[in-house]
Amino acid sequence: MKFSSSDFKSRSIYRDIVTKYYKEIFNYCYVKLMYNRENAEECTQEVFMILLLKWKTISSTENIRAWLYRTSDNIMRNFRKKSYRYKEELSTFDALQGHQKLIYEDDYGTFELLSILSMEEQQLLREYYLDKATAKELSNKYKVSENVIYVKIYRIKVKLRKILESENNV
Repeated sequence: MKFSSSDFKSRSIYRDIVTKYYKEIFNYCYVKLMYNRENAEECTQEVFMILLLKWKTISSTENIRAWLYRTSDNIMRNFRKKSYRYKEELSTFDALQGHQKLIYEDDYGTFELLSILSMEEQQLLREYYLDKATAKELSNKYKVSENVIYVKIYRIKVKLRKILESENNV
């Protein structure tokens, strides 16, 4: 792969920006994400990855520090939404795990839903929640789109909520 002198100059500028602002952006994320080092590191890395991906489209006259903070805010907002959705979904699954009529623990320490969900639904829930597989990984595994995975999980959750609500009303 050949690089022009402008490529080396561009890499040098990018490296200088990372060196100058990485710690500052990390500290900003660290405080905003309630002093969680792992989450702050993940968001900070994503900020600089986006900077790298959008490097050629960012105007040289743009205030790079302001751009980094704005991008950090957007990434943290998306991170919080994703975390909130995951916790909400997990709480539904946890409620089911405590419901003895519906679930038992097998020899492998995983939970099976008795006669309520199909084997495919059980497997999808197990992989998504217990094994923490992403929708992208599952879509590759099952040769369907990520959207199909999300719809299937949503439908399973609706089904489980209805069962829980009917059990609680009885």
